[in-house]
Amino acid sequence: MRYPVYILLILISLILQITIFAFNPVWGITPDLLLITVISLSLLNGYRQGAYIGFIAGILQDVFSSGLFGINTVTKMLLGYIFGFLEKKIYHRNIITPLFTMILATVLNQLLVVLLTDHIMLKVELWNHFKEIIFPLTVYHLILALAIYPTIYFINNKYFEE
Repeated sequence: MRYPVYILLILISLILQITIFAFNPVWGITPDLLLITVISLSLLNGYRQGAYIGFIAGILQDVFSSGLFGINTVTKMLLGYIFGFLEKKIYHRNIITPLFTMILATVLNQLLVVLLTDHIMLKVELWNHFKEIIFPLTVYHLILALAIYPTIYFINNKYFEE
């Protein structure tokens, strides 16, 4: 029962990301709701499930978005795996720690995407990219994570805590 609910959460995040948020960008930026979902689920379920969830979310994002195919799969799977190691190391009820983790995940995700695609192909200047995209996106993710992480935490604890 756990995995169908997680896939449903990923699908809801994907649909919201490619519809409502894509057509109504804030600061000219569309948030990566799938990243927030993957990191939240990874923090709560560990590195193995984090990698699986990241792979599924990444492949779905690659299928439904433009850009270099596979980049979202690789970055989300890698970040789900890495941040899943924090599962037993953080206190999940304290919202501050997952929020700081979300900041780090957003920055790492964007740096990986830039380094693996834009920087190689377009010679993007990293500092300008940080000022124009990464910093506003991080603030946006932080605001959204205030609602998304507690919701996922509640679902995870209410229905799947062992």
